[in-house]
Amino acid sequence: MAATTRARGGASGRSPAPTRPHPRREPASVYRRRRAGCGIVVLALMLVIGTLLARACGAGTTTEETPSVAPEPTTPPLSAEGFDPAMIISDADFTDAATMDAPAIDRFLATWGKGCRTGADGTPCLAAYRLDIDDRPASASCPSPRKGGKNLTVGEVIARTARACRINPQVILVTLQKEQGLITASGSSLTRTRYETAMGYGCPDGGECDPQFKGFDTQVYQAAAQWRKYMLEPASFAIRAGVPTRILHAPDPACGAQTITVKNKATAALYNYTPYTPTEDALAGSTEGCSAAGIGNLRFYEYWRAWFD
Repeated sequence: MAATTRARGGASGRSPAPTRPHPRREPASVYRRRRAGCGIVVLALMLVIGTLLARACGAGTTTEETPSVAPEPTTPPLSAEGFDPAMIISDADFTDAATMDAPAIDRFLATWGKGCRTGADGTPCLAAYRLDIDDRPASASCPSPRKGGKNLTVGEVIARTARACRINPQVILVTLQKEQGLITASGSSLTRTRYETAMGYGCPDGGECDPQFKGFDTQVYQAAAQWRKYMLEPASFAIRAGVPTRILHAPDPACGAQTITVKNKATAALYNYTPYTPTEDALAGSTEGCSAAGIGNLRFYEYWRAWFD
């Protein structure tokens, strides 16, 4: 049972009210200053507490930034506009060996190979590739000797070969791209085989590449020498300037052919090297079937036009 509290005092049962001193009233200005000061203190405390809480909450959190990945090389926009199967490139352009020196070629490779990643098998990007080459004596096809060297850049190899064989180094660059895509090859598409058969020389359609012509330097030199030979000995080859010739659209004869009267030696050299002319579908952009199989000379024209024309 709860205890009963008895009141003390008079008959009413209520205790008399205690006597308290009357508080001293301060001036209003002092009151406002104190109130403002308290507000500032409270705000400062809130900021400190908020900062401490943020640090405590974030102490166990790791923020991982997604590393940015540089884009890999891409080819320039290609267009078949203006393609003339009888005149793919002029003789003067084809044989102008002074268009680019070694540093210019290396700058070109660095520019169009920007973002290149080493191949999965360790194959280096073309701009970073280095190789040793042998001296080569002058010949009927390459009238000047070519000096060898150690640890040369691709630009040095191409420039020396172009001068020896009197072939435009830009023609070599375009062919490297047309045959193996080496200028923009990167990552998974960059393999040792691309270097071994860089210019497609000694690689017949539907057959194995001849092992005696494997290797980047051999490919570049033999291709340049062969082009010069086509021009020096036109009667020895199937496609000649000024002679109407039936040229296939693809390795498969079922894809048809077109009779073309080639207008100059340089275009004849390209056709003797890659003996196909594009179909109408290929010119319209198709890359299927017969259009894809015989597209080599069209690709040469498109890359030449995009990069150097």
